[in-house]
Amino acid sequence: MLGLYQPPLGFHFAVSMVDSPTSAAAGGLMGKMAGALKTMAKMAISYDNSFMEISGLSATVQMETIQAGGVNDFVYKVPKGIEYSNLVLKRGLVTLSSELQDWCQDSIHDNTFAYQQKDISIMLMNNYHVPLMTWKVIKAVPVKYEASGFDAMSGKIMVESIELCYQKYEVSNNKVLAAMQKASMATAGIQAAANAASGAIDKAVNSTIGQAEKMAKDIVEVNIDKPDIDTDIDINPGFNTY
Repeated sequence: MLGLYQPPLGFHFAVSMVDSPTSAAAGGLMGKMAGALKTMAKMAISYDNSFMEISGLSATVQMETIQAGGVNDFVYKVPKGIEYSNLVLKRGLVTLSSELQDWCQDSIHDNTFAYQQKDISIMLMNNYHVPLMTWKVIKAVPVKYEASGFDAMSGKIMVESIELCYQKYEVSNNKVLAAMQKASMATAGIQAAANAASGAIDKAVNSTIGQAEKMAKDIVEVNIDKPDIDTDIDINPGFNTY
């Protein structure tokens, strides 16, 4: 028996981006150094790693339907590949210098489509700011940039949306925290079972005591209400005289 599992909340997360190894290697040593410097500069700017909403971590197995000759009551379905949805990052519009915006604009408006691929790690954090699970998006490139519309009658902030396509993503969890959580759940389950057993024993004892008290009370009431029997009976009837 395990303790109660509480799913994590989805509002506490962190994002980091680094150049993909193949992209940095394309420029040799100078390319690696430039990529490292860009990554350090971007990491120093916190708003380039802050987002209000992330979606698109979805994978679907594509199935191909094959109709066999002479078979009309079913079709064969075989897997032919995995399709990943585009990753969408949303944040308040940044009007300052932004490496992320520059990356998007260079990738989208460069007619040569010389994409600078990046690996993106999305980490779900606990209340101690320790990653619980990490989704690593591999070789992402921007395919769409959108700014929210202008509305003079609304007081909403401007939001920019960045859409990325990628090769695949990998999911990993914090094995140490997972083991600690399982141990904590098992301990809670054992404690709950012990409390339940103790409560059942107390209930059974109280029930037995109550039944015994009721039986004793009934016996006393019967003895009190029982009429006295006259044992002085004259066995000689005699005769009545008038």
